[in-house]
Amino acid sequence: MPLRTCDVVPISEARARLTELAEKVVGAGAEKVLTKNGSSFVAIVDAHKQDYQLCANTSQTATSFCMSTRKSK
Repeated sequence: MPLRTCDVVPISEARARLTELAEKVVGAGAEKVLTKNGSSFVAIVDAHKQDYQLCANTSQTATSFCMSTRKSK
């Protein structure tokens, strides 16, 4: 998904809007990039999507572990 201007937020503003930003990331699937002094600093991404991507990019053993961990939750 391409990054839009509204997906880039100064970290000073994000402090006050963290819950709102997190809900948009999970609900709409939009990632947010937080900036510090005008430069990219950190990103907010959906943890479930990140877990899936990490599992998909690892060895078969690690993938099996990730899947079994998910089932136990």
